[in-house]
Amino acid sequence: MSELGKKSVVVLDGGTGMALVEMGHSFINTDQLWSAAVIKTHPQDLINLHTEFYLAGADVAVTATYQASVDGYKKRFGVTDSSALDLIKQGVQLAKTARDEAQKVTGQNIPIFNICN
Repeated sequence: MSELGKKSVVVLDGGTGMALVEMGHSFINTDQLWSAAVIKTHPQDLINLHTEFYLAGADVAVTATYQASVDGYKKRFGVTDSSALDLIKQGVQLAKTARDEAQKVTGQNIPIFNICN
């Protein structure tokens, strides 16, 4: 059983979209990619946000890739298929970077779980 499965309560991160709007990213409300656009336009903001969620006690970070798609990135940013896939991977890496930063502050091991297999 995974570490996460051993917990009786698992804390999911906060509302990414609402938090991004509060950070000034109001464009996501009308963007077809929603928060997935921020992966390309303001990646450090996602790292900061995920880090805040981890430091507040989140066990799980939902990456901003849930609205991402190759076609969506191609239409929105004019990127290639390969670049669009790289952006999706970057969204996951941003959450991992935030996890690493939170671990430095807390000294606690925050596991990474892949639920997309």
